[in-house]
Amino acid sequence: MVLTMASAQEDSLLLLLLPTTSPLPTLMAVFILAAVLLWLSPGGPAWALSRCRRPPPGPTGVVTALSSPVAHRTLAALSHAVDGGKALMAFSVGLTRLVVSSQPDTAREILASPAFGDRPIKDAARHLLFHHRASIGEAMVADVAAAMARHGEVPLKRVLHVASLNHVMATVFGKRYDMGSREGAVLDEMVAEGYDLLGTFNWADHLPLLKHLDPQGVRRRCNRLVQKVESFVGKIIMEHRTRRANGGVVGDECMGDFVDVLLGLEGEEKLSDEDMIAVLWVTTQIEFNFFFPV
Repeated sequence: MVLTMASAQEDSLLLLLLPTTSPLPTLMAVFILAAVLLWLSPGGPAWALSRCRRPPPGPTGVVTALSSPVAHRTLAALSHAVDGGKALMAFSVGLTRLVVSSQPDTAREILASPAFGDRPIKDAARHLLFHHRASIGEAMVADVAAAMARHGEVPLKRVLHVASLNHVMATVFGKRYDMGSREGAVLDEMVAEGYDLLGTFNWADHLPLLKHLDPQGVRRRCNRLVQKVESFVGKIIMEHRTRRANGGVVGDECMGDFVDVLLGLEGEEKLSDEDMIAVLWVTTQIEFNFFFPV
């Protein structure tokens, strides 16, 4: 009986010592080890998977600070905590390699580099497609006076927002809008939605597998906005075509705006309506951001 029990214990020990015939545990161990090494690499997994032999110093793991409303402050504090990271710090967001600089000289060098112009495009950006100054200024002064009379204070950001938007619309479309009207409200909403989409931190930009899933709904919002933009800008293009065909001026519009320039293109340079809508809307977004950064 004693011999039987001893033999059973030896057989159990041998089973534990013998290698398993299935390669799955070994593969899992290798995968976990590789994942840990990538995670612990300076700058995170995206830099570890890159061809860069000597990346700038940076924290390990995936940085999620970009989803914070105060991302700039979080990244600045993180760069100061990393040895040598103040000048240039590398970090990973999903599979995207990013760098941040807290020194003006380094930032200036980055902005002047051709590599900066070749940086990856945001997914939202893929899907989104100087006259009347005196009257705009007068309207702004009137808005300030009216707000002071009613409330005793002025929401200056809103006043500047409306003035800048009207300036850009006059330059690009040759039209002015009453922000209190339905058409003005629709325009204001589209511009705000466009900037919100472009400024939203979207994980699909950094994890390719999420692009088709669209977990944050960025692509769906872009598609809805594009439909509104096509309808809004398409209507303006048709109004300009009608005016040009009649050889006159419609309402308070003026000749020589950007729509007229695009409609005047001929031959190989002539644009389709779809291309014109894209150019006009992108121009509106760029000019509005120049005059009134948000």
